[in-house]
Amino acid sequence: MHNIGKILSNVKVEGKFQINSPTIFYSLKGGINISNNVSLGYYPSPIFVSGSNHIDIRLGASIFIDYGTCINNNCAIIAHKSNINIGKNCLIGINSQALSSDFHGLTIKNRNIDEFISTAQIDLEGLCIN
Repeated sequence: MHNIGKILSNVKVEGKFQINSPTIFYSLKGGINISNNVSLGYYPSPIFVSGSNHIDIRLGASIFIDYGTCINNNCAIIAHKSNINIGKNCLIGINSQALSSDFHGLTIKNRNIDEFISTAQIDLEGLCIN
């Protein structure tokens, strides 16, 4: 793992996957599961040196990335209360985001009230996302 990922990650993710660009794993009560033959980052794609992938779990959600998926550089995958499942052999492009929440209410009054946070599970299967 690149140094930035080692310094900023608060969880170690086990598996036989490749980390080719800086990747931060962060978890607040939840699980990150990555299958074999998954690639995080790609050289010589843009933002290889200056960006980082961010895989983040919040409040009991989980992220599962299945076999053969390639996630390019500078991607954010954040699961907040609802899961994100990325299926086999998906191709995810530079600067992509998968967010299972809007993270806060839309008005100032409701901004930090849990019941106003919208979430939905994300299931990506056999997709190419740019």
